[in-house]
Amino acid sequence: MPVSTQYFAYGSNMDVEQMAHRCPDAKKISVATLVDYRFAINDRGVATVIPTRGVNTEGVLWSISPTDKVSLDRYEGVKSGLYDCEHVQVTTATGLEMALVYIATSQQPGQARPGYMENIVRVARADHGIAEAYMQVLEQYLPEAKSPSA
Repeated sequence: MPVSTQYFAYGSNMDVEQMAHRCPDAKKISVATLVDYRFAINDRGVATVIPTRGVNTEGVLWSISPTDKVSLDRYEGVKSGLYDCEHVQVTTATGLEMALVYIATSQQPGQARPGYMENIVRVARADHGIAEAYMQVLEQYLPEAKSPSA
């Protein structure tokens, strides 16, 4: 039987339905925290994490199969250079775990694609019970949270 891999999702792949479609073998393990990385939206309008001492990103730790990993690599655009897949350490309620994480190659700031952050905020709160303090981090990227330009 193929060995599963742990994968940390912090953006749209926190969506249980989306993961069921993209990665049919995926199983949610728990909520997890990526220490010293901050959540951001890049110039392509999608989520990434940026190494930042003292700032943490919350998300979901999944167990994925080798077939799921191939699917995620394709979806995230690893071959075309949109994301790199790295091994990181995440913290769960039961301790430290090693996991894969996808980090966008473009770290330039941008605005989220329409509907993108709304879905991330919805699933983070409803499906995973992400801490309210971190929900405020995510909510600052919602379109209505943007302050009007002068």
